[in-house]
Amino acid sequence: MKAWGHNVTEFGEEESGILIDQDIVACQIAEGGAMGYHGGVFLISSSGKVYFTCLLEPTGWSGYRKYTPRLVLEKVFPPLKEFECGLMGHGVSSPGGFRHEYLGMGNHLLIKENIFNDFQKLAAIRTEEKPDSILYNLWMDVVCDILAKTQ
Repeated sequence: MKAWGHNVTEFGEEESGILIDQDIVACQIAEGGAMGYHGGVFLISSSGKVYFTCLLEPTGWSGYRKYTPRLVLEKVFPPLKEFECGLMGHGVSSPGGFRHEYLGMGNHLLIKENIFNDFQKLAAIRTEEKPDSILYNLWMDVVCDILAKTQ
């Protein structure tokens, strides 16, 4: 699967074990009625690998094939146990070690604290360089570029 020009490994409950020991630095999660990949979850590991699953079971028109129940996903990415998205970015509770960035239209981004300041700086530059884009469309590039500089 491709998302915003990045190769993405789609996984479901059966394959979720491949992520158990990964150091996840970013997680984009969409509420059930969000625009874009509703119920979708993107994870980026510290090595720059991008993964995708969905918290909603796939249908013929959903655009994705793999499904991972939240309880299983919380084993892969334990900070999700503490995350409550609230409603449209209001009333959000962020997990320890991560910062929340609301991407609009029901989409949320959790960024590991150790790269959050770099993320904010580079995201501001990118949104200025591409005024026709919004952070929802740029966040993955920003995170991957930060990780590429540290490796």
